[in-house]
Amino acid sequence: MKLHSVRILIAPATVIAIGLWTLLAMLAWQFQWFGIGAWEMRSYNARFLVRGPVAPDPRIVLVAIDERSILGDSLDAEEIRANPGYEWLEKFPYPRKAWAAVIEKLAGAGARTVVLDLIFSGRGALDDGTPAGHRRAQADNAALTEAMVRHRDKVVIGANYALEKQESRILGGVNQQLTMPLAELLPSDRVPDGELVGFVNFEKDPDGFIRRMNPVGWPDDAEMPLPFSLDALALHKAFPKASLPDPFEYQFIRFAGPNNTFPTIPLHLLFNRKAWEPGRPLDEGRVFRDRIVLVGPQANSLHDDHLAPFGTGSPPTMFGVEVHANALATLLNPRPLQGTGSGTDALLLAAIGLALAASLRPIKSPLWKLAPALGIGAGWWAFAQYVAFERLDLFVPVTPVGFLILGGTFTAVTLQAVVEQVERRRISGMLQRYVSKNVADEIIRSGQDFEELMAPRNRSVTVLFSDVRDFTTLMETSVPGPFVKQLNEYLTSMVACVFNHHGTLDKFVGDAVMAVFGSPTSRGEEEDAWCAVRTAIEMRERLAELNVRWQAEGRPCFRVGIGLNHGEVMAGDIGSSQKSEFGVIGDTVNVAARVESLTKEQRTDILITDGVYDLVRERVEAEQRGEMKVKGRVQPVRIYALKSLRIPA
Repeated sequence: MKLHSVRILIAPATVIAIGLWTLLAMLAWQFQWFGIGAWEMRSYNARFLVRGPVAPDPRIVLVAIDERSILGDSLDAEEIRANPGYEWLEKFPYPRKAWAAVIEKLAGAGARTVVLDLIFSGRGALDDGTPAGHRRAQADNAALTEAMVRHRDKVVIGANYALEKQESRILGGVNQQLTMPLAELLPSDRVPDGELVGFVNFEKDPDGFIRRMNPVGWPDDAEMPLPFSLDALALHKAFPKASLPDPFEYQFIRFAGPNNTFPTIPLHLLFNRKAWEPGRPLDEGRVFRDRIVLVGPQANSLHDDHLAPFGTGSPPTMFGVEVHANALATLLNPRPLQGTGSGTDALLLAAIGLALAASLRPIKSPLWKLAPALGIGAGWWAFAQYVAFERLDLFVPVTPVGFLILGGTFTAVTLQAVVEQVERRRISGMLQRYVSKNVADEIIRSGQDFEELMAPRNRSVTVLFSDVRDFTTLMETSVPGPFVKQLNEYLTSMVACVFNHHGTLDKFVGDAVMAVFGSPTSRGEEEDAWCAVRTAIEMRERLAELNVRWQAEGRPCFRVGIGLNHGEVMAGDIGSSQKSEFGVIGDTVNVAARVESLTKEQRTDILITDGVYDLVRERVEAEQRGEMKVKGRVQPVRIYALKSLRIPA
């Protein structure tokens, strides 16, 4: 409903409410209130899924320790003779000489870097605790050491650090434990600290997902000899001039797709002679030439899977070596995937808040306020996804924006609905002083402007005057209290007749009732006149019923005269600056009053003018009484005595 007072209240209140929600969204985002950070993390996952898989970096190839590469006892002697090394793959972990052979084969094929996503922390599979087993393990480890030293400019292996309650090493007040490869594998006189080893860990978000990496850490800490992650060290060896992020600078990982997005070779094929033939899977080693080769578990039985945005299954998981491949591809990309920073986020939220306030402020309908809110929300998501994320490599905040839009819109809609409901009740109460509740409700539902409705204008209406005959004599001969009560009973019944037929109570003039049909709302001239005629007939019937009861109670009976006239009036809010009310004025009103006064002379109770009769002649029984002179008018008025209705009311 278009109400001036509602507009005055709602517009500034909407702006203030959205301003407060903007401030709350900024604080919630800054201090991670209401779980907003967790929802934003989920939005990161969604952005990768909406984007879909993209082409992986062609410089990276994976060698998978998959279920097929744990051969078990399925091989016969002939296969082992034909493919030397197969005997090492019967069970996992493999002997260290198998890894030495992997390094030699990949380096020999021209791999730029060989990255083993493995931690050789124990003495190896050949050490069974016996002196002979110890000697076998020593020789096994020596084979791996020789291969790593020989290709030290190409090889990277892993180490692991973990947070625990009881630790032997404390860095910066945080207990951490580092699991390094077996010292025997990396003799300090042959391999300087950190030259071959990078840490394999990713710091997980609170929900357990891997989304970010810290490629460089602890550069000045002598207690922690690993300045690089596995992926950063691989990048440094593959491209020595490549730039690395600053220490402790977290980067979002640019996931290319789910498991098996990168070209993947089962490890057992490295020991299959036929696989190296031209046109076969390894094609004389061309698949590895000048590429970074990551070797790691891709078997469910090896339990190296992690929650990741582009994982497979439910919950979505990705093999560790696939995560490293995506992290390495991210480092290889000259444009990092990064967030916008708290200052920029605050400006973005302020801009969204201003846009929301500007779009909701002028809208009057609570439900229609949802349209711009949905538009802003959808537009922001589209910008965050298709422009910022996919084109500009930026993660702009989505959840705090949604928090702002939902909260601000809900408050604005609720505020407007509540205020309008209060105004509806107030206006309905005002209207019901003049019209029936049904008419008042109809006016309110129609959405008409109340000020426009009450503004003065010319209207074609039917006016009804009803007056009690000999009222002064009745009043003088009656006891005031009971008589006023009887008068009020009469007026209540007459007003009900008016309201029953969509009329408007214009005023009481003592005992007289003035009603208008066609203002402030009209049902059409013919229908307005028909409603007025039916009202007059019902007044006659209701008064008859009242008189029967009053006579039985010993109270005086009332006799009335009713006059109806149709014509043009000026209708509107009429009065002084101190007091005014809705009413009608004009010659039509005066004639209706004069016609009512003729009823006593004409010895009838209802008279209508020819203006009314012409509109209802097919519906009523009426007797023409000729043309009559009325006071204040030069032209005579043709009148009719209304007898009954031809069509039932």
